Amino acid sequence: MMKRVLLIDETSLLATLMSEKLAQLGPNKVHFDLASSVKQAMGLLQEKAFDLLLINSQADQLDALQVLGRLREVHCETEAIAVAGWLTPQLVEHGESLGISRFFRLPAEVDAFVCHLKFS
Repeated sequence: MMKRVLLIDETSLLATLMSEKLAQLGPNKVHFDLASSVKQAMGLLQEKAFDLLLINSQADQLDALQVLGRLREVHCETEAIAVAGWLTPQLVEHGESLGISRFFRLPAEVDAFVCHLKFS
């Protein structure tokens, strides 16, 4: 069964990286939709069901954790995981308060992320 992932990021760069790595899982295993704003994320969540929210927690212009906070306010309970180049205690604490279940450092933990998707 194909997993549907809503990627919250300001660019498609993370989606490109993830798509290339997730090709390891085989064809048609993961489908990404990209939201680069709160409005876009909410619109996509009203149209489709997602298995996972993938948050780029260190985007330059878009505060993806703020987007997640707004989604949680409207009772979006979809599992969320975050990726970041580095993880600070403040970032982890803020993310956990929003219900982020896992954090992965990219690019160092990209294989662990792929494994998480494979078995979750």
